[in-house]
Amino acid sequence: MNRTDFLRKMTEMATPVLSAASNGRLRRTMTIEQKPGAGREKYAGLEAVARLLNGMAPWFEAQLNDPAELAMREDFLNKALLAIEGQVDPASDDFIDYIAHAGPHSQILVDTAFLAQAMLRAPNALWGRLAQTTQGHVLDLLHAAGSIEPHNNNWLLFSTEVELALREFTGRCADDLIARHFNTVDSWYFGDGWYGDGPRFTTDYYNSLVIHPMLLDLGDKAPDLLCDGAQEEILSRAQRHAEVLENMVAPDGTYIATGRSLAYRCGVFHLLAQLAWQTRLPSSVSSAVAREILCCVAEKTLASGSYREDGFLNIGICKAQPEHGEDYICTGSLYMAAAVFLPLGLAADDVFWQLEAEQWTQRAVWDVSPRLL
Repeated sequence: MNRTDFLRKMTEMATPVLSAASNGRLRRTMTIEQKPGAGREKYAGLEAVARLLNGMAPWFEAQLNDPAELAMREDFLNKALLAIEGQVDPASDDFIDYIAHAGPHSQILVDTAFLAQAMLRAPNALWGRLAQTTQGHVLDLLHAAGSIEPHNNNWLLFSTEVELALREFTGRCADDLIARHFNTVDSWYFGDGWYGDGPRFTTDYYNSLVIHPMLLDLGDKAPDLLCDGAQEEILSRAQRHAEVLENMVAPDGTYIATGRSLAYRCGVFHLLAQLAWQTRLPSSVSSAVAREILCCVAEKTLASGSYREDGFLNIGICKAQPEHGEDYICTGSLYMAAAVFLPLGLAADDVFWQLEAEQWTQRAVWDVSPRLL
């Protein structure tokens, strides 16, 4: 899969969501798949928009030269801006009522954090080009989310991400909360690139989905609030975990299906995609290897069977597999898969796209040629 194929996969995922959301019709258009009685429909629109844009954000600010891609990006960006407006404008049918639903442990905190992360990744495009009124509504959302009590696990980093966005866009944030939450998460480090998702260790992909990516944001955006050496340690731990992720991919591009939230599909490689986009991969994982892995897992998990007839994702890992949807999973949640597209923020002539293919660890160990798969 080359960059053009990767771009096609991203736009295939994005088109149904942004076409509906840019017209204020996402709530009416996106039928919600979820566990019976889960009641996730009130959050689904913000989930879909925030998580999708989180993965698309670097592309909105990438250095592009191809006129066709530039025109396509402008169209998607305009739709993205309207989609954000629809989520925060009280007059929109898609409005997420962040006051009514902002009780303790509310899902609104999670996806406001993902929207904040998207804006931090594309501050000129996704923040700077918003209308002033919409910026005001977004700030209201951030403040409301910042007041939500998080669970004592990876959710502490959602609160931190919200504060980082407030710091970036207003110059003011809860410095003490950021420092306190960092110290707590740091105390959960078990070694070898693994944090606990709370005080206890869990075997899942949350180190890649949330913990390392948001810790990297913290180290990049607010190093002055951390102790000496913390920024460097955050990066070195993230790089070690990227090595772990690289080792977990089988020769055919499948990976260990363990833990919760597997319906996020290739989004479980969020960290590897982030480090590739930021050109901060560990020396043991080349850009070519990261590209081959990300493209291969995207191909495996975003095949045609992963989409419903209406174009929206269905619950599953590589096809329709509703048994892999936990009580907190719904159609909107699934767009965490877009995290795999972060390297599209690299220019088309970047070495990431130009290097010859290389075997990753498990292909080399088992001496499996791609031609034999």
